[in-house]
Amino acid sequence: MKIETSRHKLPLLAVGQAQKEYTHNEALLLVDNLINPSIISIIDSPEAIDDAQNITDETRAWLISHRPSGIWSHRANAIAILTINGFRYIEPTSGMHIFNEQSGCIMMYKNNSWHLAPILAAPNGGRVVDSQARDSILAILDNLRQFGLSRL
Repeated sequence: MKIETSRHKLPLLAVGQAQKEYTHNEALLLVDNLINPSIISIIDSPEAIDDAQNITDETRAWLISHRPSGIWSHRANAIAILTINGFRYIEPTSGMHIFNEQSGCIMMYKNNSWHLAPILAAPNGGRVVDSQARDSILAILDNLRQFGLSRL
């Protein structure tokens, strides 16, 4: 019987378990990728990973798209971590943030999908600076709230 944590499915050691180092190392690998997670890009299948991405680190991660294909068809929105022993997967939880190296943006998982922070339009035109400034500040606050960065 496999025992694991409820939130991120990290493997737990069992009493009397032989070769505990395998379970412990697997948990550390997943935790290492959960602390300040970063992905290379969003892809549909492992075939989308090309040699041009120069995988030099021991572990690299990609975000599986919301409509994956092939062997990943059941892993929508998961983070795929390529290790020297193959892929490991992290299922997202509500509120999880990741850094997308391709876009240079932080993404947040909520309502069963990943979201980029919205692009804020810069104020332009107008003669009444006060109303324009208020509208800009309200837009900023609204976006901060959407990403859970403000409660006001």
